[in-house]
Amino acid sequence: MHGRRRRQWNILEHHATQHVLTPILPPPPPPPPPVLHDMCPSESKNHVHNLPVGFACGPIVQRHDNCRHPFNTSNGPSHQSIVIVVESKAASVALLPLAPQISRLIDSLSSSIMVESFHLLYGGLCLTTTSIPTPSDLSRVETFMCTLIPEGSSVQYEVPSSHSFCKLIGVLFLHGGKPINPKDASLILSSSVYKDSIHLAAPPRIVCNSRRADTCSIYFDIWNSQTGFWMKSFVDCSLNVGSMICFFCKVSIKIGTPLCTCCYSWGHNMNYCNSSCIVCPICNGPHHEDNYCALAACCKGHPKQVPPTPSTTDGEPCLHLALCKNCSKSHAANSPCCQFWQHCF
Repeated sequence: MHGRRRRQWNILEHHATQHVLTPILPPPPPPPPPVLHDMCPSESKNHVHNLPVGFACGPIVQRHDNCRHPFNTSNGPSHQSIVIVVESKAASVALLPLAPQISRLIDSLSSSIMVESFHLLYGGLCLTTTSIPTPSDLSRVETFMCTLIPEGSSVQYEVPSSHSFCKLIGVLFLHGGKPINPKDASLILSSSVYKDSIHLAAPPRIVCNSRRADTCSIYFDIWNSQTGFWMKSFVDCSLNVGSMICFFCKVSIKIGTPLCTCCYSWGHNMNYCNSSCIVCPICNGPHHEDNYCALAACCKGHPKQVPPTPSTTDGEPCLHLALCKNCSKSHAANSPCCQFWQHCF
């Protein structure tokens, strides 16, 4: 009996230890409310009633995303500088000793700019200023430079700029039954409502969308600041060209594929060419392009051939068909008519 009671007591003691009541803890505190950083003042007023009681609004942090460098603009010189180039036929003019005098002139004038430093860059004297010079500042510098340089010399002054790469998409490729050319593209850009912001740095390039498409894209480069000031007025905007609605877009900077001027193959330049000799771009012979008529086999003539082929006379152009080594068509390897020429851009 005692052993049986002892076992029952052990069982009751085991169940009592399994059902021990745990103390009830208070619920965790609520998470802190979110901090509104990128909210403008007008939005913050509309969201005040949604904030919990006792929440204090901190200062609004504004982000300046417009100051970032655009991806389609090259890292060119800053607008806060003046480049002075002097061309003299008599003798070269030393520009570096004239820099302190120009700096004192600008400081004495009632102008908002000051010269911080000067260097010999970009083929002339580059003056780094505290702000972008105005046209009146440039004209005063030009007038003062004419008194320092010898007679018969010309002075050129300009504010250096960077390049921005853009494109106009959706333009009709055929104009009057003929494909448009760079002159037509320049006329479209210069006659648009954004002509004051488009300062072309090079002739436009026209790329058809496909072989059977009737639309194309006009690629063009403009003079711009490092922050893309002029580009912001027309990028992502529309333009009516005839009956088409076209759009301006940014274009990423691409170096392109180089064309070797030694073997005239794509993918490398002449410094990394493995060819043992130079190759003619017209006939693929081992000679320069200037000596094509004198050394090419097709220009020497074959009197025994039936019918006989006459030789090319000196000073006259060759009438034989060329052979491109890249696409195997009847044009020179360095001709823009080649379908591989688009890799250059």
